[in-house]
Amino acid sequence: AVTLRQLEIHGHSATTSGGAIDASSSTILIEDSDLHGNHSDGQGAAIRSQASFLEIRRSSIRGHTDGGVGAEQEALHASGDGSTLVRNSTFSGNAGTALRILDGDLELGNASLVGNSRRGVEFERLTGRNLLIRNTVLAANSLGACSLTGAGNAGLA
Repeated sequence: AVTLRQLEIHGHSATTSGGAIDASSSTILIEDSDLHGNHSDGQGAAIRSQASFLEIRRSSIRGHTDGGVGAEQEALHASGDGSTLVRNSTFSGNAGTALRILDGDLELGNASLVGNSRRGVEFERLTGRNLLIRNTVLAANSLGACSLTGAGNAGLA
């Protein structure tokens, strides 16, 4: 398990993925942290996660740039069949989508996904997956709040 607590991570750049954090550990907690102004030319301008469990609590993910093309731009890119939990956190002013969940579950609680240049959430590969959004603001994202794509049905709440 990896815990990142009370950190400010800014000004980093990656030519592949994860401008600030590129994580493949089994369990990752980012808590009380501020990630801003990072860049990636691949997946996840701020965070790329292949973790089985990623939790972001009381943190700000803002102002990241992604050199990817169109739908490949996101602040957080999660894949690999894991679970992502975002609680009491803000994703704002990012180039691209705030959260792109390629394969796995997503739970948003008391979060704000505001002013990102694509969507608040892109949730893909739906079969057998769960998306839970509660007490969350999805506003002023250029292409809309949430996109669900892929074959099958997701559990939505």
